[in-house]
Amino acid sequence: MRLAAALLMTLISVGMSTAQEEMGDEPQPSGSWTMLSVHRTWSPQERDFPNGGFGIQSFVDLDKPRRWWLGFALRGTGVSKRDVLSLMIGPGVYLAGDSRLGLFAYVHTGLAMGSSQGLGGFDVFSDPSTTYGLSTVGGIGGNIEVSKWLRLHAALVGSWFTAERGQTPYGVQIGITFGGR
Repeated sequence: MRLAAALLMTLISVGMSTAQEEMGDEPQPSGSWTMLSVHRTWSPQERDFPNGGFGIQSFVDLDKPRRWWLGFALRGTGVSKRDVLSLMIGPGVYLAGDSRLGLFAYVHTGLAMGSSQGLGGFDVFSDPSTTYGLSTVGGIGGNIEVSKWLRLHAALVGSWFTAERGQTPYGVQIGITFGGR
């Protein structure tokens, strides 16, 4: 299962970073990009119990100036002493600037699965601690271009999980972004 997840992540990131649209004689930057990140969160319902996690988000552009994006996300998050795996979709927008240097915001919503067995131990068929529900994640942050295909980003994030008694962890997300510009 872990190997399959790692291969899927690699295929998504390589596919998004090498995709390119061509118009006429001049190659244009890709209309899609991928964001790989880690995050540190705290749960206010558990006296700010600290946790962490990872995120893989892929975006495709929705308009010509590439200000609005549609994002798909796979996110693993610790919530108290449990872990939640979320599969989500939602919009993203550059509030100021662009992918070279900019301020962005996103909101994703989708399905979540929680377990006390940890992210590596999900067993959807026999784990009695597994819960299912909805998840919503929002973030606002900035990015800066390091090279043509690589950017660094940092964001403040907030989450809500119905599968975990309505827990609302908040925190900081950092990572790399590569692909379209």
